[in-house]
Amino acid sequence: MLQYKHGASETTAALEFAVNSLQVPNVLVVGHSRCGGIQALMSMKSKKDDRSSRTFIRDWVSLGKSARLSTEAAAGNLSFESQCRHCEKESINSSLLNLLTYPWIEERVKEGNLNLHGGYYNFIDCTFEKWTLVYRPGLEGGSKYAIKNRSTWS
Repeated sequence: MLQYKHGASETTAALEFAVNSLQVPNVLVVGHSRCGGIQALMSMKSKKDDRSSRTFIRDWVSLGKSARLSTEAAAGNLSFESQCRHCEKESINSSLLNLLTYPWIEERVKEGNLNLHGGYYNFIDCTFEKWTLVYRPGLEGGSKYAIKNRSTWS
């Protein structure tokens, strides 16, 4: 999920309609296991080393750069597969945080009228993990969000 930008976008229009007109109480962002986009993101070299740095795929997966950086910091010592799994989930959280850059979404979340949820479908073991983002604006020197109600369905 991209950060908010003023201008035409199918995704932005759908979000605005759902949140403002339909007044949905929940938004769910779902990722999945063995994501090829995340594997490409985690495999990318620096732009200096990569001749294909201007491809559409590179631009698309580069949207997850913050998820990759936090994965490298938190799970850099793990296997590539484990790092990818971590990044798959972290990219969901990044998308949830990006949703908060949409003014009407942030307003409804602050009012307590909209909940943002993350979901991760692991199609290898047929489980679905779900969590809720708790937004805590105005906190200094710490995280502005927390995770609650984490559960796994199998």
